[in-house]
Amino acid sequence: MKYKILIAFLSGLLFLPSIYAQSVSLLKKIYAYKQAGIPGILPTAANEEGNNQKQSRSSIFNYWIYIETSRNVTITITDLWISGKRFNAKSETIIELPVNKINYSAASGIDTVLLVPYTTYKVLLTYPTGLNKSKSSTSKYFSGLISKNELVVGYIYKGIKYCKALKKMTILEPEVHQ
Repeated sequence: MKYKILIAFLSGLLFLPSIYAQSVSLLKKIYAYKQAGIPGILPTAANEEGNNQKQSRSSIFNYWIYIETSRNVTITITDLWISGKRFNAKSETIIELPVNKINYSAASGIDTVLLVPYTTYKVLLTYPTGLNKSKSSTSKYFSGLISKNELVVGYIYKGIKYCKALKKMTILEPEVHQ
């Protein structure tokens, strides 16, 4: 009887770190922004008949994803799923807070937008570096998470992979390029 209690107690101690990591959110907050870029003068290109033709406008989005974590936690951001597409990710620590962005829009001219307010947490700037074309199998839960949220962040903490989702990214006014 004493051995059963001792074994139950010791096995509980072994699982305590994983239970703690799952119950306490490692990512405190995600600030995610997307901004459409409006191209300036469109270049012309010769078509098959040799006539000059303007190239079509395509939607190009810039993404700014800021992630708050505790200062004593070290995580590695591995993947970003943006609107269902998987991207490789790169992160860098932001030292100067708050984070502001100067926006040049056609409607209002120059505008400053607060992206991340001052915080005592560590802030990571994470951005997509290219489409990840690897075919990895995902569970039904994870596939549903990707389809129901505009942004899903995949990260590794102490060798275990986790994810956190964000329903909608904040849309910034389109920026006008010259």
